[in-house]
Amino acid sequence: MSKSHYRKKDRKCIKNNIKRRPSSRNAYEKIFIVVEGHSEEKYFNTLKRHWKLHTVVVENPDCTDPINLLDKALKLLEESNPNKNTMLEPPFDEVWIVYDLEQPNNERRKLSKDAKNRAKQKSNIHFAISDPSFEFWYILHYETTTKSFTDANNVEQYLKRYWKNYTKNSEPTLEIVEKTTVAIKNAQWLRKQLESNYAEAPMTDVDQLVVKLTVFSSKNQ
Repeated sequence: MSKSHYRKKDRKCIKNNIKRRPSSRNAYEKIFIVVEGHSEEKYFNTLKRHWKLHTVVVENPDCTDPINLLDKALKLLEESNPNKNTMLEPPFDEVWIVYDLEQPNNERRKLSKDAKNRAKQKSNIHFAISDPSFEFWYILHYETTTKSFTDANNVEQYLKRYWKNYTKNSEPTLEIVEKTTVAIKNAQWLRKQLESNYAEAPMTDVDQLVVKLTVFSSKNQ
């Protein structure tokens, strides 16, 4: 058998192997979510369970300061990286830090801006911020609103119109999970309203993270 025949056969074999070989990127399609409280932790763990998000890790490091949350996220990333001290890529594609601004806490707003500035050089770190509180994201599952809230307690009281027995330790209901698409649309609508009126609150970026999780969910089905 000629050498040219073997070369053709080898090329065909290599070509087939390339087609069959899974993308190395898929092995690193993971999201690391660092949250500031129990409400956020329970919510994202509920989505993990319902949507089979095997590539998502949720951590609650028991701190609420935006700077400390960023530091904790970076530390947890380093500790979880099996390839640390090498030039190989980390085990997470994206890191999301989830916290509240708690209007009108100006000091917290300053810390939030500082945290964002510190993370600018890291393209895989993102922030999902709510103002006044994470519970506003829950309200958007039921209505569109630009209502002004005085503080986090005010948001929780308003939420109880729809979720009567809500507490910080409440597990998100199946109804909440099923209304995710509604909440995303309402959050997007709200963002446009705030931009057109040059307003800052109430607001939430949680929808941007949840949209990302819906993509991961479809991959895991």
